[in-house]
Amino acid sequence: MGLLGSLHCIGMCGSMVTTCVLCEAEDSKPSLWINLIYNICRIVSYMVVGFFAGLFGSIITDLISRNGYLQGGVSIFAGILMVFFGLKITGFFPFLKYFTPRMPKKIERSLFGFIKDSDNRHLGLTPAIGFGLINGLLPCGLLIAALLQAAGSQNPISGSIAMLFFGLGTLPVMLGYGTLTTLVANKWQSKIMKVAAVIVIILGLVMFNRGLILSGLPNFGSVSLAIASALKIQGHSQTITNGQFQTVKITASPSGYSPNYIKAKKGLALKLLVYRDDDGTCTEEIVFPDLDIRESLTPYETKEMLINTDKAGKFSFTCNMGMLSGLLEIY
Repeated sequence: MGLLGSLHCIGMCGSMVTTCVLCEAEDSKPSLWINLIYNICRIVSYMVVGFFAGLFGSIITDLISRNGYLQGGVSIFAGILMVFFGLKITGFFPFLKYFTPRMPKKIERSLFGFIKDSDNRHLGLTPAIGFGLINGLLPCGLLIAALLQAAGSQNPISGSIAMLFFGLGTLPVMLGYGTLTTLVANKWQSKIMKVAAVIVIILGLVMFNRGLILSGLPNFGSVSLAIASALKIQGHSQTITNGQFQTVKITASPSGYSPNYIKAKKGLALKLLVYRDDDGTCTEEIVFPDLDIRESLTPYETKEMLINTDKAGKFSFTCNMGMLSGLLEIY
């Protein structure tokens, strides 16, 4: 599973690999050790989560896969770190170096003192270690599928081993991506740092926004939709009312929800017909975090959902990975 789905990992985790490499490029020549340490810590995090999935079965799996606040919190935290490191890499904010989270040098060098760059200087590995260790809690459909298999073993050792092999399956592609990033950073280090810093900041904002979506908090997408609606430049769903229900049809695809803005009257139950026009991991579920609604979607079929409209307000909805978003307005 890990090997077959590893290209997906670049989209989910590639931004963190890039951040780790560029953070080290500030002070020394990027080393392949950064890539290796990140991936080792990533696999260790998978094994730890797999251990608890095997120990507690579906409890841990449900906690990670169905708890939008946990997934959202981890994504928000990772996004903030990436934006911080991106701003630091620009060189325009030298004072940020005093706030950079670092493992105490004595501990870092006692554990990893043998790891040095080509100029025989010690490497700062804290970003690689930190980003690697939070991977096991990121909102990733492929990871959740692997965890379900680990939970099915009902054995912590078996669960950990299952996740070890899952991580090893993703290793070739992730190591290849990290190696390419390192080589590029080495060759054009002086020329690309400012541009790369901007890219890291953008990727961090994307990660941060995904966290907001998963947590049901106002996000870039929901705010822009609300503003566009207020300015009368955003269309919304066509609602069909038959006396008992108001019915809306939407389509879930990799490009998003269509329509992505739903309006419904308060007090009349909303029947939402969701057609999944895809069989990828991102559209497996539709989630309304604030309404505590999470429904699985079957590829190329329509799911009927009944939503209570007693509470007026604007409620965001998203996929299980926080990559698609829409807005439900009950008025």
